[in-house]
Amino acid sequence: MEATLQALYATQMKQTSRYEKLSCAESLFVFTKDNLVRKLYLINASCFRVVSHKIFDNLIIFVIIISSLNLVVDTYQPLSFQQDLDYIVNSIFISELSFKVILYGLCVSQDSYLRDSWN
Repeated sequence: MEATLQALYATQMKQTSRYEKLSCAESLFVFTKDNLVRKLYLINASCFRVVSHKIFDNLIIFVIIISSLNLVVDTYQPLSFQQDLDYIVNSIFISELSFKVILYGLCVSQDSYLRDSWN
């Protein structure tokens, strides 16, 4: 499995320069650029391509608006489904945080999660 993963990784690196765009050498002082978790995020593009896409930012803004409206409604008239909506919204926010922190790092590198004014 490791050999297959490395071959897939080498092929992916030839096709794109996404790997060089990451300025973070070690995310959370654990996930180096050679770490299996980080390689999987880059290979599958389940993280890097999605997180760096403009539609993802728009989706997060939409979720923020939904969460804000949920707070307003919850303040004046609580509804039965609001707790479920809170769980869904929090899951989306935690997923975004974990994807971006593993890819870009938390605060040390130039493009890290906390140094980005958007976050």
